[in-house]
Amino acid sequence: MTFLIGLGVAFITLLLHYEILLGLTKLLGKKKRHHRHDMLIITSTILLAHLLEAGVFAVLYWVRTELLHLDRFNITEQLDAMDYFYFSAETYTTVGYGDMYLLGKARLLNSIEGLAGLILIGWSSSFMFLYMKENWEKFLK
Repeated sequence: MTFLIGLGVAFITLLLHYEILLGLTKLLGKKKRHHRHDMLIITSTILLAHLLEAGVFAVLYWVRTELLHLDRFNITEQLDAMDYFYFSAETYTTVGYGDMYLLGKARLLNSIEGLAGLILIGWSSSFMFLYMKENWEKFLK
């Protein structure tokens, strides 16, 4: 069941990322701006998208730990929202400091989030690369 929940949340973040990149594509195609402004819009939006997607996983950890009491962490102190977000962000980016970790079967969620984060960060990188490849000559003018 944990595996299916993790896949479901990963799928939600994939759809969210798709919609954000689609919206960016439409926004960039509508109005002519200086390409440096476009890059600021792209990087800022993608950064916020990744923070939002890590936040989706943070909510999952909070619900499973605080409301449903299905999971627990190696830390015995009371966790707050920033602790859950911190844990999710380090997992999403595959940093994994190891100062905080889930115990038991819930560890599978970490693997799914790390894989989803890796895929989404790669997707964002390719999106920025393709934009710059298409517009690099314009940047130089």
